[in-house]
Order: sequence, then C-alpha cells, then structure tokens
Amino acid sequence: MTKKTRRVFIAEFKLECVKLVTEHNHSVQKAAQAMNVSLSGLGKWVKQYKDEQNGKVASGSAISPELVEIQKLKKGSCFAHDRHSEQFLTIKKLEQSYPVQTSCSVFNANRSSYYY
Repeated sequence: MTKKTRRVFIAEFKLECVKLVTEHNHSVQKAAQAMNVSLSGLGKWVKQYKDEQNGKVASGSAISPELVEIQKLKKGSCFAHDRHSEQFLTIKKLEQSYPVQTSCSVFNANRSSYYY
C-alpha cells in the first residue's frame, strides 16, 4: 500500500484562495472546489488570514504578504548560523570585561550559538 503524499502550498497560492472568499465574496466551499483544495484547509487559511489582519501571529507560515516578508527577513537575518556575525564579534571583544552570558543576553543571542 502506498502512502498518500501531502500537498504543500506556497503563501501566494494560499493568499489567492483566501482572497476569493474575503474580497470576491465566494463561499469557502465554492472557492475550495474552484482551487482544488480541501474545505477544511481553506477554512483554516481564511481564519489565519483574518487573525493576522487583527494582529494575531500564528506559529506556522504566514499568509498575509506583510507577515510573509517579516518571516523571510527574520530567516535571513538569523545570526545563530553565522559564525562571523557582528553580534558575536562584539561579544568576543567584550569577553574580557563582561561574562559571555550577560553579553549574549544583551544582544538577544543564544549562548550555545555563540560557542558553536
């Protein structure tokens, strides 16, 4: 028996599906059929989009363009994987004067990442 693969949708596709409901006044059921997605999936996307518009941030992938951009920026600026980041160089310079734990806390850096 083969395992059914789960489909993955990009944020732009989700947004287009949501706009059918929120801007073009289609029902969730008709929009789901038109876009060939599950009714429950589209319902969750619509709820998530409305929550994002009201300032609630979900833990998963964002749908609204603003939050998608923020997530991309956060992902690109994550200095935990960059051994030569400016924050870690500064922490290294301050190592003689201040404890590493304190410096990492000030720069909002994970101490274990500093030693990585």
